[in-house]
Amino acid sequence: MTLDLLMRTAQKWLFLHFFQMTRSQRQRAFARNPVFLCGEDEVMRKTANSVTRMQALGRLKAGKMNKTEQAYDRYLGALKAAGEILWYRFEGIKFRLADNTFYTPDFSVMRADGLLEQHEVKGFWTDDARVKIKVAAEQFPVRFVAVKKKGSGWEREYFD
Repeated sequence: MTLDLLMRTAQKWLFLHFFQMTRSQRQRAFARNPVFLCGEDEVMRKTANSVTRMQALGRLKAGKMNKTEQAYDRYLGALKAAGEILWYRFEGIKFRLADNTFYTPDFSVMRADGLLEQHEVKGFWTDDARVKIKVAAEQFPVRFVAVKKKGSGWEREYFD
C-alpha cells in the first residue's frame, strides 16, 4: 500500500468515525491533525461541511428533549389520558445493533393492546438515522415508528 493511499484511507476512516466522537474528542483530533477532514476528496469535504453545519446547531445531552420531542411528549400524555396507550418513556430502551453501535429511540410506547413500539421523532431525516432504525427493525421483534410533525398532527412511517 502506498503512503498516499494509506493517508486517504486513514482520512476516510477518521471521517466515518468523526460523528461518533464527543465534542472534546473532535477538538483533540483537530489539534493533532490540522488536515482532519480536509483531504483531497472533494465529496468527503462537502459532506463533512454540510453535516457539521447541521450538527453545529447543537445536540442536547442524553435524556434532554428538543422542542419537537417535547410536543410529542405532550401528545403521548394526551393519548395516555384517553386510554389509547398504557405507558411511554423518553429514551426508555437502548438497542445494541453491532459492536460499539447503539440505537436509542426517542420514545418507548406500549399501546392499549399491549404491543410495544419504539417511536423516533424527527424534524428531518439524516442518512445515518434512517439506516439505524431500519437495522434495528430487522434485528428486533418490536415495531419501529418514525414520527414527524405535520401541521397540527403527526405523520407516521412504520418499519416492521
